[in-house]
Amino acid sequence: MNRVVNQKGDKNSGKHKPDKPIIMIVDDEDTVLKMTELILEEEGYQVEPCSTGKEATDKFNESINAVILDISMPDMTGLEVFEKIKAKNPYVPIIFHTGSFTHNDDRRDIRRQFRPHAYVIKGSDPEQLLDTVASAVESYGNILENVKVKRPKP
Repeated sequence: MNRVVNQKGDKNSGKHKPDKPIIMIVDDEDTVLKMTELILEEEGYQVEPCSTGKEATDKFNESINAVILDISMPDMTGLEVFEKIKAKNPYVPIIFHTGSFTHNDDRRDIRRQFRPHAYVIKGSDPEQLLDTVASAVESYGNILENVKVKRPKP
C-alpha cells in the first residue's frame, strides 16, 4: 500500500488530503462500517475505517479529527478503545455509535465515566450523524486553537 509521511511525521495512506477532516470509524459490522463511510465521504470527509479496536488504536494518530466508535465489539470493547485513544490524545472528540443501549441509566453511567462527545444510535437519521460529526470537528478545531494559543513560546 502506498504510504506517505506528512510534515509532522505521521504515516497516512496516500488518499488523505490535508485540507479535509479525517474521521475514524470503528465498527466490527461490515455493513455499518461501509454505510457510515459512504455517508461521511458523500459529505466531503475523509475516512479511516477500522473493523477492530486493535486496528483503531494502532492506526490512530494526530491527523484524526474525530472518532465514531461502536461500543460492542469482539476484540476490545469500545470503552477500552476510548481509553486507549484518549490516552494518546485527550482532546479528540469520540462519538459513540451504538445500538446496544436501551436504558437511559446505562447511557448516563457511561457518559459520566467516559465523557464522549455524543451518542448516536445506529440506523438513526444520517443527518443526525452528520450534524454530530460536524459539531465534533468544529469543537476539536476550537480546542486545538485554544491549546496552541495557551502554550508558552519556547
